[in-house]
Amino acid sequence: MVDKKGAWLQFNGELIGQGKDAAQKALVEKPELAQKIVDAIMTKRNAAAEAVAS
Repeated sequence: MVDKKGAWLQFNGELIGQGKDAAQKALVEKPELAQKIVDAIMTKRNAAAEAVAS
């Protein structure tokens, strides 16, 4: 869900931060972005679980 481009982390083309610490700080400061990432992860996880159950 989160891509790493060099030292930068990004989600859906939106740069989160340069390096782990900066990305963590950015997600604390932008809870809506953190929630978007969580939602995307849960959607992918649920789709995978449904595929296995089928």
